[in-house]
Amino acid sequence: MKASNLREVYRVFDPQEPLKGEWLKEYYVERESPIDAMIWAIKSADKPSKILFAGTRGNGKTTELNRLVDKIKNDFFVVSFSIKDRLDMMDVKYTDILLAIGSGIYEKITEEIELDENLKKGLDDWSERVVEVIKEEQKGLELGAGFNAIVKLMGTIKSQSTTKEIMRKAFEPRMSDLIDNINKIIFAAESDEKLGKKLLVVVDDLDKIAPKQAEELFFGYATTLIQPSCKIIYTVPITIPFSSKFQQVIRYFDDHRILPNMKIFERDGTLNTSNQSFMKKIALNRMDKNLITENALNLAIENSGGLLQDFIRIIRNSANIASERENNRIEKEDIEKIISDIRNDYIRVLDKRDFELLHEIKSEHEKGDGDRFQSLLFNLVILEYLNDSIWYDVHPSIKGILK
Repeated sequence: MKASNLREVYRVFDPQEPLKGEWLKEYYVERESPIDAMIWAIKSADKPSKILFAGTRGNGKTTELNRLVDKIKNDFFVVSFSIKDRLDMMDVKYTDILLAIGSGIYEKITEEIELDENLKKGLDDWSERVVEVIKEEQKGLELGAGFNAIVKLMGTIKSQSTTKEIMRKAFEPRMSDLIDNINKIIFAAESDEKLGKKLLVVVDDLDKIAPKQAEELFFGYATTLIQPSCKIIYTVPITIPFSSKFQQVIRYFDDHRILPNMKIFERDGTLNTSNQSFMKKIALNRMDKNLITENALNLAIENSGGLLQDFIRIIRNSANIASERENNRIEKEDIEKIISDIRNDYIRVLDKRDFELLHEIKSEHEKGDGDRFQSLLFNLVILEYLNDSIWYDVHPSIKGILK
């Protein structure tokens, strides 16, 4: 249902909530996306293929993945989860990922089918031995019995750093056993007549971990992350394809896809009216057109850089400003205030050297060298766009201060 007042605009325009379920059906606007190609590849491959899905943070990857799951759920048994719901995003290791995958599969599968008694006993016996090792290191830890103790353990490590370190120490020398047990669960599930489907695991929000951490994860442990014998989609930061190591690692994965940013302006500075209309549809699918002036909406679009999360945030926070002014619609001055706030947020991460790089990006639109370029790309100060070739621009909210 469309928002009919500013309070409802604030509720409906939530930048932290990707579209899913009924909201996906009601509010989604068709866009350029690799999702259909990914679905075709997943359905066509007999092997347990692994796919990397990259893109700028906040450009709509989770909504696209929700769309993928919605389209493929009748053909596959899907286990989809966000890493940020299970782990500390500032500290993610390969052991944590595999434990999250294993416990996620086990939890979802055992809701649907009863595992063979011999398999269940083998999983429980192995789990209890590992849990005992963990309990010796951390007295008083209550985890229950069997493989369910592993599931419960995953619920504690996000907030308990001591438990997390003890867990890693216990599982690292037993990683081959963990993977073997995960694969036994996968085989049992895919062989079960009641379930009758292959498994697809979707690991979302790994694109939000820091670039150095992501490089260590995917370049250091790629061969381990592909070991579960089911199809998996891993999200990755947009910086991963920039590394010189990427070509060495990509051969371990079956495919990689990038969700492109929506370019509001072309490389030569002309307005892309098609993408402008796309962004307008996103807004007006969610709100009555009388709640925002045309000038305000155009300004929000032009200063979003085509990032859906930034655009949603601008509209939402502008509704708050308009409400504070006791106005019943969003006007240009409300948008300008929020753009100023966003500009200040971006400026806080910059130093003097960055401004030299940003001047070059603004004029040349070419890739810069070094870690600083990748850091600014990760932090959305620099944005990547695609025509026939890749080009770059400075986020429009700070572009105006570059004289």
